[in-house]
Amino acid sequence: MINKVIRPIVLIALVAATLPAVTTTTAQAAPANTITVGSKELVNNLPFVDPIFVGYKGTQSFIPKEVANKKDKFGCNLRQRMIIDLATKKPKVSKGCKMKGGVWTTEFGAKVTKPANLIIAPVMPYKDAWGQGAFAWTPEQRLAWATNTKVSTSTTRAKAVTNLQVTQTLVSKAESANIRQLMYNSFFNQAFLDFLPYQSMEDLKYYCQPYSVACALGIAIVYSETANKLAANIEENAANIANERCELMIQLAANVTGWGLSVSPETLETMRAVGNNCATRSYSVVLEWQLQNISPVLPTTSVPTSSAAGAGGASGSSAAQILSDYPAASSGVPVPGDAFGVHAPVDWGTPGVGTSWVRLWDAGVSWAQMEPTQGNIDFTKLRASIESAESYGARVLYVLGDTPAWANGGKPGNYAPRTNESALNFITALKNEFGSRIAAYEVWNEGNLQTYWDGTQGQLALLTKGMKDVLGGTSMLLAASTGTRATNAFVTNYGDYLDQLKSLGWPVDGYSVHSYPVASAGPVERVGELGQFKTLLALHGAPVKPIWDTELNYGLAGLGEGRRAIDDATGAAYIAQSYIQSIQYGIDVTYWYMWTGTRGYFDLLGAQLDPATPISIAVWNNLRGLLSGARMTRCAEADDVGFACQFAGAGGSAPFTLLWTRVGTSEVNVKGIGSTVCDLVTNQCLPVTNNTVTIGMMPVRVS
Repeated sequence: MINKVIRPIVLIALVAATLPAVTTTTAQAAPANTITVGSKELVNNLPFVDPIFVGYKGTQSFIPKEVANKKDKFGCNLRQRMIIDLATKKPKVSKGCKMKGGVWTTEFGAKVTKPANLIIAPVMPYKDAWGQGAFAWTPEQRLAWATNTKVSTSTTRAKAVTNLQVTQTLVSKAESANIRQLMYNSFFNQAFLDFLPYQSMEDLKYYCQPYSVACALGIAIVYSETANKLAANIEENAANIANERCELMIQLAANVTGWGLSVSPETLETMRAVGNNCATRSYSVVLEWQLQNISPVLPTTSVPTSSAAGAGGASGSSAAQILSDYPAASSGVPVPGDAFGVHAPVDWGTPGVGTSWVRLWDAGVSWAQMEPTQGNIDFTKLRASIESAESYGARVLYVLGDTPAWANGGKPGNYAPRTNESALNFITALKNEFGSRIAAYEVWNEGNLQTYWDGTQGQLALLTKGMKDVLGGTSMLLAASTGTRATNAFVTNYGDYLDQLKSLGWPVDGYSVHSYPVASAGPVERVGELGQFKTLLALHGAPVKPIWDTELNYGLAGLGEGRRAIDDATGAAYIAQSYIQSIQYGIDVTYWYMWTGTRGYFDLLGAQLDPATPISIAVWNNLRGLLSGARMTRCAEADDVGFACQFAGAGGSAPFTLLWTRVGTSEVNVKGIGSTVCDLVTNQCLPVTNNTVTIGMMPVRVS
């Protein structure tokens, strides 16, 4: 294998240039803080998460104007100084930042001697870099990313993985400076890329109109009419664009890895698809996040998902093939024995679903409801709730929240207590009364939202520390829960809370998230909520601890959307998908909100769970029994197949695979997966006919 050290900056010349063949050089000694990794591993191991754009203010989020415009003794601004640094042969610089005698090698291999013909543009656009993790960096770290002019050991191409795009002042330069960004964007539009090698320049320019003039200009550079007649060199250009596509993918992957960033799920899917057609090489990647003291985004899944286009045929797409794209884990990720939790108020009857945990919120036992006057605590309903949970083998998670009026000066329950002492006295009373019968506490319900907590995040963190001291290990303590779909309140308030916890030495035993997506979304979109939560933990340096999703449902109104009513069959499919996802994404316990029992239909919820939802009840209980003691080994997704997650059976029993679609139905070839298909609703199993199974949104088991 040939090692190449990947480092940032890419140059693009405003001159005609054809794509050269991919070149490599013999590796020099790798510097410290460097890893050597194969190209497929480099791509497959990328952390992926939906971007968070809160707070992005354009180029100035990375390079303040005063920094960009500051001149040195020769009168060179930041862009000009970087141009000088990137020269293959350094120019002589005189006053007025006049450069003479320099030579530059562009991304496409052209030799350029006029610096005015050069621009600097990103492999990953600023906005994407911000959204994929840089939003949590310091200004100094973002500036370091944007101005890194260290290049690779290559002597023929200025290979790099982080780039600078300076504020554009002229229209022509503004269009040109977007070329690399356009190439980045079109890189993730497979149809656009497949279109490129086979059309005339006029057709290409016409096709580019929706994308802007920069698109046509970018193609003009790649496919110069004067230097390379496209029609006469179709095969050569197809190979060249394929090589450049691979180079771009590796540059992006190395940048993401080196700087501790992430990519979106859609980006990763395309990168993996492109990578299947690229030569396997070994690369050395400098871990700039270590050198810059950056907290990297960590992989969000405990079991990585391979992506593939699927493999069609007369008997349907092959589940075995998409699963084979990613090797099975040696032992697999164990399904937590207490993964299934639920909200179940004691006065609404015993839950009709098996559960290991009951979360007591909206259950008539809040702080204000139990202690309406100072020092007079009524334990009656809480005692009944605990006894009820114990009767069906569940443990209790108690949520501190809802401040009594006497503790906050007569204000509503979302206002913080005037002092934390009143809340800690209440928790002390609960500990003395029930001890470990309350197995876990959650500091506050959705402390990132003013709807529930109108105090400072610093006070909430101090309350957390105080509760940890009071409990003293008698019960588990979860940090205050956070909702994720209100992105601004999540990133700013919860991020502040994490920083405050860090300053106090992380006085928690675990973290709590509420991963409700928007009303129109489902389990697929919920994955993005989980990813953003885990990303924020990583970027704020949170140590690895258990993660609980303590409220989950779908179709809830909010953020400009009305409530979406969800029928029993769809709700059951959502429940099944959600608990499978929780295992894959490392969520230890997931609490469904909620079992409404004798109350019946609850019009605040999109998906109901009560005696009138027999499909949801059956699927819950059957899935819980199936997964108990099993281990998830690998998952895969393909557009024409759907989702597949493979498990090692409990106690050494036969492996099985759960298959489902995003929407609609799909015919799947299960040859090599199993010969029996089982329904999660009825638990009935039938032989597979002609190696083909029809799957839908409700997962089915093949073994």
